[in-house]
Amino acid sequence: MSSQDAFITLINASAATAMKHKQAALSLIQRTETPRTKSAHIAAQAAAYRAEKAIALFEEALNFPQAARAADMMEAGLVHLDMCEKHLDRVNDLLFGIEGISVA
Repeated sequence: MSSQDAFITLINASAATAMKHKQAALSLIQRTETPRTKSAHIAAQAAAYRAEKAIALFEEALNFPQAARAADMMEAGLVHLDMCEKHLDRVNDLLFGIEGISVA
């Protein structure tokens, strides 16, 4: 496997993770549409936004001809993916405190 193939595989795997996180965040947005869960609702919206940004950057990285710039886009996408995961963790913490259950 060439380094370019490995890079493409990494981008695709990261994009798949971001898409799963976005689906989870969208589900949590619907689940938290009550006054009691407003903070969790806002964190779920932030997670969905970060996942969308990550997906867009991963797609851009796949289509960018210059390897160095594509790597920069990949790195930026991973930062958004990390932030998405932190927001999802926050939703879990908030809902666990409210409902006494885990959403993970």
